[in-house]
Amino acid sequence: IMLGAVWRRSAGQLVLVAHHLVVDGVSWRVLMGDLTTAWRQVVSGAPVGLPRAGTSFRRWTQLLERAASGADSSYFRRPLPGRDEEIGRRGLSEADRVARERLRTVVVGAGTTAALLGE
Repeated sequence: IMLGAVWRRSAGQLVLVAHHLVVDGVSWRVLMGDLTTAWRQVVSGAPVGLPRAGTSFRRWTQLLERAASGADSSYFRRPLPGRDEEIGRRGLSEADRVARERLRTVVVGAGTTAALLGE
């Protein structure tokens, strides 16, 4: 599951599950703040209005580009000393390819679903 959302009606809870490739740890903190703000606004009957993002994506990429060509860039571009170590304990295999990825869907009954949701 890359991203999943379940509304637990009996508990009044929204359960969000996201793979790290979808949302990293830093972004979760931002998202949770926005979700909390929006939820409080909905519960109080107010229209949902979130503050503007502090930095646009365009501006962020410009700042990254500037940092990459700054005075310290030669330090980070230098080769590391020593020999290159292998990644992991085994070499890469032909089986480890996105082209061979498969999706499996399992459908469970209402009883199992209720048990998983704690109902």
